[in-house]
Amino acid sequence: MKKTVQLMLFLAIVSAIAGGILGYVNSITAPVIEKMAIAAEQKNLELLFPNGEFKALEFKDETGLVKGVYQVEGQGYVFKVETVGYNSSTPIVYMVAFSNEGNIIGFKELQQQETNGIGSRVFTDEYSQGLLKKTNKDNYDTLTGATVTSTAVVKGLNASRDLFNTINGLEKVETVEQEPKEVQAVKVLINQDWSVYDAQVTVEGSTYQVNVKGYGLLEGDSSHFDYVRNEFMIEIEDQKIKSITLVTFGDTPNIGDKAVDQTYLDQFIDKTMDDEVDLVTGATYTSNSVIASVLAALQAAGQ
Repeated sequence: MKKTVQLMLFLAIVSAIAGGILGYVNSITAPVIEKMAIAAEQKNLELLFPNGEFKALEFKDETGLVKGVYQVEGQGYVFKVETVGYNSSTPIVYMVAFSNEGNIIGFKELQQQETNGIGSRVFTDEYSQGLLKKTNKDNYDTLTGATVTSTAVVKGLNASRDLFNTINGLEKVETVEQEPKEVQAVKVLINQDWSVYDAQVTVEGSTYQVNVKGYGLLEGDSSHFDYVRNEFMIEIEDQKIKSITLVTFGDTPNIGDKAVDQTYLDQFIDKTMDDEVDLVTGATYTSNSVIASVLAALQAAGQ
């Protein structure tokens, strides 16, 4: 009995000493590990909060999408997210920044290989400018024409928002799936350098048949679609567009074709090369190819 008590006392002493040593080692190594974690992300973090003082936080994310949480002293928080979009072989990695007030103030792509001109649009101003108007109380929009990629990104945004609210003791937001958002078109000048689209013109009287490269031949993945040159028939009268019709559509179906429907093409009627026209956001390359064709025809008519 005496030996048993002595053994138990010995084990208790050893455990206490071991616990003390582990606690001491942890008190030394934990700050070092935190500094190393922050150092690995420092450049990315400073893109969102220049000259910020960062602290890596412990967190629990049930979705598994949030890979890092960093508090920025006196300013806000940064969440590092990893998710999977259209290209399942390469994860999407990005950071999103919230101010202390809960406003989204930064969105930075770190890694993605989504389809160029389609999913990649989520990582351009086309998407981020709308996102930067959102807060920790909002649901976030997906993007028409890039639904798979934007849906994956939104899942990470929701997880980041929920963690922000948990950290700050705020009420959880009910996630409501948003309808894909169509971004408004912007104006561009017809008379500029569209040479990359390689417009080739055939003239028959006042009719100009123009074929150009579009998204597919400039940036597209030929394993998805059989891309060819876009082709248009354009009539010109008095150095103005009288009519324009599509002959051949060579870009991505259900995406680029919204830039070649007759409603879009009719905006060119009565335009000269000095006018502005709408550029279809989400079908940028295709709408550029239309504008390049119009300019080529007008220039040929002026020779």
